[in-house]
Order: sequence, then C-alpha cells, then structure tokens
Amino acid sequence: MLYPLRHMVLMFGMNLISCGILAQTTLVINEIMANPNNGQLPPYEYIELFNNSTETIELAAYRIGIGNTLVDLPSYSLSPQQFVVLCSSAALPQFEPFGDALALSRWPALNNTGAIISLTRDEELIDRVEYSNRWYGSTAKRNGGWSLERINPNIRCNVSFNWIASDHPLGGTPCVSNSVYDLYRMPQIFVNSAGIENNKLALSWNTTVEDMDFHVENFEVAPHMGIPERIEISSSKDTLYLYFNRDFEKNLIYTLKSKGVRWCGYDMDVEDMTLFQQGDIQYNDIVINEVLFNPRPGGVDFVEILNRSDHPVNLQDWKLGTRVISTEKLFIHPGQHLALTTDPTVLYTHYKTDENQFVHAMPRLPAYANQKGIVTLFSPDKMIDSLSYHADMHQPFLKNEKGISLERQSPDNPTNAHDNFRSASTWSGGATPGYKNSVQNDLILKKNKIFLSSKTVSPDQDGFEDFLEINYELNASDYMMNVHIFSESGRLISRLIRQQSAGSMGKVTWDCRAESGTFVPSGIYIFSVEIYTAKGVRELQKGGFVVTRQTLAY
Repeated sequence: MLYPLRHMVLMFGMNLISCGILAQTTLVINEIMANPNNGQLPPYEYIELFNNSTETIELAAYRIGIGNTLVDLPSYSLSPQQFVVLCSSAALPQFEPFGDALALSRWPALNNTGAIISLTRDEELIDRVEYSNRWYGSTAKRNGGWSLERINPNIRCNVSFNWIASDHPLGGTPCVSNSVYDLYRMPQIFVNSAGIENNKLALSWNTTVEDMDFHVENFEVAPHMGIPERIEISSSKDTLYLYFNRDFEKNLIYTLKSKGVRWCGYDMDVEDMTLFQQGDIQYNDIVINEVLFNPRPGGVDFVEILNRSDHPVNLQDWKLGTRVISTEKLFIHPGQHLALTTDPTVLYTHYKTDENQFVHAMPRLPAYANQKGIVTLFSPDKMIDSLSYHADMHQPFLKNEKGISLERQSPDNPTNAHDNFRSASTWSGGATPGYKNSVQNDLILKKNKIFLSSKTVSPDQDGFEDFLEINYELNASDYMMNVHIFSESGRLISRLIRQQSAGSMGKVTWDCRAESGTFVPSGIYIFSVEIYTAKGVRELQKGGFVVTRQTLAY
C-alpha cells in the first residue's frame, strides 16, 4: 500500500563530498538549445559550456557526447567563469556576435524531446545531462524557440529541477550568464510515496537514488523496528527498499528517522516521516457524531465524526459525501472527535472551545439543507456511516434552531435509531465541534443528580470559591432547564437560565451578582433547578448555600 508524502522535503547543508561526477569546480554543460524553431535567436541548435572553476581549461582534452556520438572539442582556452557556445559550422557566424563560439567538426542533431549530453576527459565523466522536453515548465516554450538553462551550476547531479526554460526575451542567453542563474537555489528532494509490505519499506523519491550516499545505519524506524538489515535499489533507480528483521504491524503508527544521508555532495537534513499501514475498516468504526446544517448568520456548517474503534484510522482520501476530507495523512485516534468544516476560526468564535478539541478544514463541504438531508461518510473502499436528518429532530421547546447542532446520544446505537440525535445543549453553546457531545450520555442513572461543588461562596476575586457551581448529571439528554437564585426569604435574586436545553451533564455558574449587576450581601441563599421534557416529565430540585462577603453591596 502506497502513501503520498510530498511534504517530506529534504533541506541541505553545505558540506561537499565527492559523487559520481567530478566536484563542482569544473567544466559544466550550462545551456541547451534543442529546438530553435520560431525563436528570436539564430535558428540553430547550440550547447553552452561554463568554466565553473578558478583555472583556465583547455577544451582540446575534452569530448562531448550527444546520444551515442562522441566528438572531440577543438583547441580553445576557456578562462575561469567564462562561457563558450558549441554549434555547427553553419551556425558559427550567427553566434560569434554573441561572444565566444566554437564549431564542432560534426554536429549530431539534438532531439527535441530529449537526449543524453555528456562531457568526458580521458574517459572520465565530467558532466552529464539527460534533458527532456518536460523540463521547460511551459507548453508554449516547449514548442520551440527557447533554451533550457541550468539554474545552479554548483549542483552537478542530473536533476530536472535544476533546469528550466530561459526567461530571457530572446529565448536564450548564449555566451552570457543564464537568465535563471541562482547560486542559492537548492533543489527539493522528497519522497513521493512510502510503501509497506511485510518487512519491506519502499521509499520512492522524486529523483534518482544513484546520487545518494547512504548506509543502513542512516535509517531507523520506531517503534520496535530499529535499523534495516539491508538496502536495495530498484531497477528504475528511484526507489530504496529497506528490509527489516520483522514485519510491520497494521494500525500502528511508525516514525522513520534518517540521519547522515547525502545527495550530490550535500548533507541532507531529512524530516521525520510517518509510516502507517491501515488494517481493515469495518462499518461504523468511524461514526457521524454531530451535524450543524443550519448555522447562525455568519456561521458555517460542520460535521463531527468519532473514532469508536480501538485503533487509529488514516482519513486520507476519505470522503464526506463527494468531498475529499484530506489528500494527505490525517489520523483520527481511538475515542477522538474530529469536526470537519470550511472555516475553523468561525467555529472557535461562535462556540465554546475545549482542550481536547480537534477541527479539520476542508476546501468545501457538501450542501446540507436546513430542513432535511443526508450525511454520508466513505472510506476509499466503502460507505462507513450515513445519517438521515431533519429539522424535526430538534427539541420542540427551541425557539430558534439556527446555530444549534444535532448531537449523537450514543455511538453504539444505530446512527438512524429513533432519538439517537437530539439538539445540542443551548447552555453548552448550542454545539460542541470537535469534542465530547453535550447530550452524549455515558452515565447509567436512575435518578437525576444536581449538586454544588461547594456550599460556600466568597466572591472576593482571590481565585478560591469565587463562583457558585451547580453541577448536573441527568438520566436523559432531552431535558430543558430553568435555574433561579432566591434569598432566604424567597425573593427572586437572579434568573440564571431560562428555557435552555441542558444536555446530559454540565455545570452552571453564578458570580454572586443580582440581576441589577451588583454583588449580593453575605447570607443564606437558595438555588432552584427545574428540568422538564416535551413528554411532560418535570422535576424540581432546591438547595441552600452561603455567600460570605466582607463588603455589603446589595
């Protein structure tokens, strides 16, 4: 199984080592005009050489190879940091006005689509370029009249990303510095994909691995795997096969660490890489847990999913309806909630946040109608869950359903079971995107529990018992709630909550202020909690507490 890893970019230090081609300070192939048709320059092919050294180079000691044809270079002393154009005899008069130009004794035609050009000296390879018309980076320029220019002459390995079509208005820069010249430009080498099969890890790169210098000690996989026993190179020369002394386990997240690997004479600083082999995914391993389809003004829809399995799940290439959730690795761990939306910042603004909150941004969500619709969740292979919702699933006491989500009561009951989705607690903010539902009832209670964190309150702003905390744990999640505070004589002091959906558990706090905004004096007070449902169930619980305060402000 293959997993794209396009962000595993390799950064480079500046420590040079030797590689298959001679070190950077030598003669390089610097520019290729393979298709001069329809251009502004003379209508002839040419190859430009660059002396990237501090010494004069005598070209008579060199041969240039074009395809299978080798041609000796004429006698010519090329000064340091200077250029010379190689061309045919017929083209020579056309290029001499641009600068130093040499005609070869014979000129093998350059293939427009690609070919191999090499420089040798005494049978020793000095430089080699296997160009392709894909290197232009522009369909228009590929059709003719533009040269391919080397970006950084210090990068000697044959990589496409060190070449690109000329930016010069004439279509090329014969005998002068390249228009795209950039000594600070370092190519990005990365792993296209990583594949796991039994004890083998296949790392496919965006370039040939022949230019890399590596050993088994340069790689280590945690946990359990350690360093590979051996490394092999694929026949395509772009993949490393790392073999370990044990098989990789499914559903276990691994980390590959690479240290000391070199490419083309440069040290490579490789980011740690996540490896994962997904096991079988069963229906309802991931469930739809909450949905907001009728947001408040300025709000956004969201769908929350929950991993009810005992292993992590990679959501890469999963779909919400027809919309891809993520094109890269995205793990949801056992018991984790994950809200899917187009703008997480709006959710953070409109609703309460939580330290265990997880939200993922998608470019687009499916369209969810305000009255009724269907939410579907697909793995790459099959449907995993489906919810058929309608507005009538909301609490009948709600005056305004905008911005109120439907929350799943139980992840273990069938998704579309009667009453398994209900309005989120308005006291909790109307939605709980990316964390535990306000109406999810994990408690098996015969009686409703309403209790105080402390029976004394001292609102002196010292951080200790500054607020009254009324906790509740209810045996159902469809209760509405009223909470009032009375004086000892029965006078109404504050109406904390009026006709709010409570959810299955929560906490109500009071700052010891009357409805006028002033602090209440010290004394004995009474809290009253009334809960009721649309089915006619009603319960009232009361209790006393003490406010201790030095300054009377009421």
